[in-house]
Amino acid sequence: MREITVVENVLLCADGAVMKDGPDCLVEKLPDGRIQARFENPAGEQRTVKFTLTGLTPHVGFQVRMEHAGNTETGPRRANRAGVLELQTDMPEDSRMFIIQETV
Repeated sequence: MREITVVENVLLCADGAVMKDGPDCLVEKLPDGRIQARFENPAGEQRTVKFTLTGLTPHVGFQVRMEHAGNTETGPRRANRAGVLELQTDMPEDSRMFIIQETV
């Protein structure tokens, strides 16, 4: 199983800039300061995603949406009191995952 690992410090990135742009993921800081990430798994294998953001406002909320096989699963996540969001999940083959910050 292939692993995608992303660790980014949001304080080092200006609003409207792309933090990471690869074949499997895109992480960007929107012009309004919110963070948005997209992971894609078009390959015929399951992948593990390890996603960490640091430098966030403590307890800021995110929405996570996973799309696969015609199904959509959503759920909230929050940064911890140190301002760190950690997410580790398995992505089935032919799936997409979207993560967006709720507020600045």
